Amino acid sequence: MKWSYSFDVIVVGAGFAGVRAAIAAHDAGSKVIILEKMSHPGGISVMSSGAMLFVQDKKSAREYFTHLSGGRVSAEMISAFVEGLSHNLSDVKNLAKINGASFMIRNRPGLYPFPGREGLNSLIVNNVPGFNEFSWYPAIKNYNGARLMAVLLDNMSFRKIKMNCSTTVQRIIQNKNNQIIGLEGETNGKKAYIKAKKAIILACGGFEFDEWTKLQHLEASPFYGIGSLSSTGDGIRLAQSLGARIWHMWQTHNSYGFKYDGFQMAFRNSIAGNMLSAGKNTRVPRVPWIIVDTLGKRFMNELPFYPQDTGARPLYQYDSYLPGFPGIPCYLIFDENGRKIRPIADPIGFPEHFPNGKRYKWSADNNKEIENGWILKADSLEELAYKIKSMPNNRKRFEFSILDETVKRWNSAVIKGNDREYLRHAESLVPVKAPPFYAMEAWPVITNTQGGPEHNRHRQVLDAEGKPIPRLYTAGELGSFFGNIYEGSGNIGECFSSGRISGAAAAVEDTIE
Repeated sequence: MKWSYSFDVIVVGAGFAGVRAAIAAHDAGSKVIILEKMSHPGGISVMSSGAMLFVQDKKSAREYFTHLSGGRVSAEMISAFVEGLSHNLSDVKNLAKINGASFMIRNRPGLYPFPGREGLNSLIVNNVPGFNEFSWYPAIKNYNGARLMAVLLDNMSFRKIKMNCSTTVQRIIQNKNNQIIGLEGETNGKKAYIKAKKAIILACGGFEFDEWTKLQHLEASPFYGIGSLSSTGDGIRLAQSLGARIWHMWQTHNSYGFKYDGFQMAFRNSIAGNMLSAGKNTRVPRVPWIIVDTLGKRFMNELPFYPQDTGARPLYQYDSYLPGFPGIPCYLIFDENGRKIRPIADPIGFPEHFPNGKRYKWSADNNKEIENGWILKADSLEELAYKIKSMPNNRKRFEFSILDETVKRWNSAVIKGNDREYLRHAESLVPVKAPPFYAMEAWPVITNTQGGPEHNRHRQVLDAEGKPIPRLYTAGELGSFFGNIYEGSGNIGECFSSGRISGAAAAVEDTIE
């Protein structure tokens, strides 16, 4: 075999984790290349709000993550995870020296009411001198992920680390002794064989746009992705081809959202934040809708503890009496006053993946989406029920009598200021009583998956017996630490910590010429 290129370390994927891993391997003395299948770097990382988790007290953080992990992660791995996060603040300070970026400490502890939450904090890079936008991903006010990406890309450029975009990886190549020695890739239709003298780091994200893998590992179906179309499970298959053991495949960072013809990705709902910090640094959002199932019955708290995580879980309760998932699809119900409170959805994604190459902007009063036919409008609840029942995905189940009783109970709860059924926060309650009335079809949506190849504290990929596969590493959400409940800003924190760890470890592997 004739090698097209030769490097010490090959990194697959150019999101936060991959670029940070490449920087770490370079700084440890290795010659590095990053391979990215999109035409540009960023992945789902650049779409994020850019908040990075870090640990300020390791003892407290270990206690917190022990509770958060629900027994699915060993004490050794919890300690390693906490240790990695404890270096994130100093890491960003050092990286920011390259381009003069500044950041803001959020003074926000863990999002869940577990002991030790005070050991956590997070930061946001909120200013990069001279930064306006990437040509391939315009930064907008709330997308600090693009600014954090700029810090990494500027560090990569400063070190002259090579990156090949529009490059897919077909297979990992081993020698006759089953040692990893390189990979086979393809750039713009042209085959390339790239030698890895030391190691390969897989940092190519999750599987939220791999329908087969979702069907096999996620309970609910359909489950729509809202982020980067590059997340198609490539790293899982590459690792499994070498005998990797996988973990946390069921765990997704999820909520409920909307899917429309002509758009490759779904749109998430517009509620952000978390209920533990509400009332201190933020106000509890007024949520103008209730959610009902395919019969017309309310079945969940529309404002879960951390709205953009676990929000889809109530939707995939299976019903053996009416076989299937009665919450898939489900329906947001609101009235004329509620329509004016907030835009219902918050589309994210690369502009190139939207029609006409421009990210869709949801209207502030939702009128544009009514005109689009995405929001049903009716003068009465009875008319609204008829329209919902006529929708193709409802399977003719919806009943006005059930919806009518549901709305009456809800309005009574709003008057009393107490949602006894599903314990929604009292400040979020909004009545549904002023016509016209509205409905939106909603589905489980994924921000990102957490499952993939299992790793040890050095981010070495483990085989079926739990032993390291020599010279193979993982970073970022590919086989993430999170296997029970996700911690907000945790994936970004893990991208940086796992990137540093895997890059440094890969760089000291023995060289195979």
